Amino acid sequence: MSTHEPVESLDALTRDDPAWLAQRRRDAWSRKLELPYPTGREETWRYTDVERLRDERFPHPDLSEAGLPQSLGGTWKALAQDAGASAVLVNGAPAEIQVGPDLARQGVRLLPLSRAAREHPALVQAHLGRLVGPKDVFTARSLALHRGGLLLHVPAGVQAELPVRWLHGLGTPGGAVETRALVILERDASLHLEDHLRSDALGAPTRIQPVVELFLAPGARLTYVGLQTWGAGVHQLAHIHAHLDRDAHFTSLLGGFGADFARTRHRVILAGPGAEADLLGVYFPTGEQHHELWTEQQHLAPHTRSDLLYKGALGGAGRAVYYGTIQVGPEARRTDAYQANRNLLLSEASRVDTNPQLEIETNDVRCTHGASVGQVDDAQLFYLMSRGLPRPEAERLLVVGFFSEVLSRLGAAAPAHEDRFTALIREKLNTL
Repeated sequence: MSTHEPVESLDALTRDDPAWLAQRRRDAWSRKLELPYPTGREETWRYTDVERLRDERFPHPDLSEAGLPQSLGGTWKALAQDAGASAVLVNGAPAEIQVGPDLARQGVRLLPLSRAAREHPALVQAHLGRLVGPKDVFTARSLALHRGGLLLHVPAGVQAELPVRWLHGLGTPGGAVETRALVILERDASLHLEDHLRSDALGAPTRIQPVVELFLAPGARLTYVGLQTWGAGVHQLAHIHAHLDRDAHFTSLLGGFGADFARTRHRVILAGPGAEADLLGVYFPTGEQHHELWTEQQHLAPHTRSDLLYKGALGGAGRAVYYGTIQVGPEARRTDAYQANRNLLLSEASRVDTNPQLEIETNDVRCTHGASVGQVDDAQLFYLMSRGLPRPEAERLLVVGFFSEVLSRLGAAAPAHEDRFTALIREKLNTL
């Protein structure tokens, strides 16, 4: 583990940067020093123990070159096997990148963000930090100290048939990792992207702040699957923000199963007429895990649609927070937006806070939201047990079925992901 202090880390990171990026880092660091640390009384932090996230708990940003942990080697090979392009990152830095001949021939770029900043400065400069800028101490630090990271650029009209996948791994424990990805789809391009975040249990608290900024030009279509299975010891502050232009379509599925603490902010900006977003989420904290999901469906243009369905199950002393907002701007007439959050409590010690909201600044819209918190249905449980199933297996079937509504809505990609997510759900159930 490197023993660099943040200012020394900043100097090290800017050494090889183009001038514009070095300055952007310094400006973000200055902003970080100006911003107050959250007290926990702010609306966006009132469910969070902010003391557990202080920089002092993770004092040494890891700038070393770490190899992929041996235990993740099989995962990487499986993900890369049938992908059109793939990458593996360790402590935020790309360790290996592969682009298959089909995507390479179509001009698809997947390369380290640091290299892209030098070779394609106009493209990176126009997008880096545009959606996730230095708005609080954490995002300011991210923009100042991000390392490695990726650029994925899909040219206009490219219809990628094979998925792009990358794997985030953590090597040496005990530091703070800041990493960013830019995903840019030009006009009428389409892609399926998988973002896997995985590690072993770590021997010291480790914080990672992965930031993904997604840009969809007119007519572009993107399916994004983010699957978090961090080991114990990991504290995640993730940002996944998407900007949709005219007639763009975005589908996301986020899965949260690991980490001691995992907070994800997922914002979708429907900026062009006809833009559509389908947002799906699955989470399952157990033990003493704490998961937070903060979503924003931001409608800025008329004739836009968004539909959100997040479902969670909680066991042990697991804690979850869902806080979702539908925002409809003054120009966003004929908006059609829906938001639903459903939760199952599988133990007396588990707890969930759910808070869906509407903020509407125009008329002629259709916006609805709903939330529920409950337990396994006794009538359904009795029915399965009356057919000879033991109670534990009957409960497992009902919990798996509870999540199937979310997973089945992924469209053509649903079957493969349904198997993967269902296996993780069953693993969680086996620990209860």
